[in-house]
Amino acid sequence: MTATILIVDDEPSLREVIADYLQDAGYQTCVASNGHEGLAQLKQFQPDLVISDVWMPGMDGYTFCKLVKQATTTPVILLTGVPQEVRWFREVGAGADDYIAKPPIMRDFLARIEELLSQRWAGGEVSAAS
Repeated sequence: MTATILIVDDEPSLREVIADYLQDAGYQTCVASNGHEGLAQLKQFQPDLVISDVWMPGMDGYTFCKLVKQATTTPVILLTGVPQEVRWFREVGAGADDYIAKPPIMRDFLARIEELLSQRWAGGEVSAAS
């Protein structure tokens, strides 16, 4: 089974770069440009992992993350354009499973995604290219 990753970000270029990179790594992706679209995609595709921007118009990433966590056990990675926030997020526990500063270093980002997926499926049932 191939893992599906939902990418929610209001920046089309970053959303595309992340989706393309993950697809090249063997993952299926779905995308949304805001939290409301993200919730619809969450219902439709039931992704194995969610990546969300923090600062989006309409519904911010904190609210989106809370709603995802209330509805599912899906791991969430929050992305922020303010690198100092990553430390603060970790200290206060903003609800996500991981936090990454933008722009992500893609190789490191992929390693963290794989780690979260492996924690979720300890038996290795889900992988990038099964």
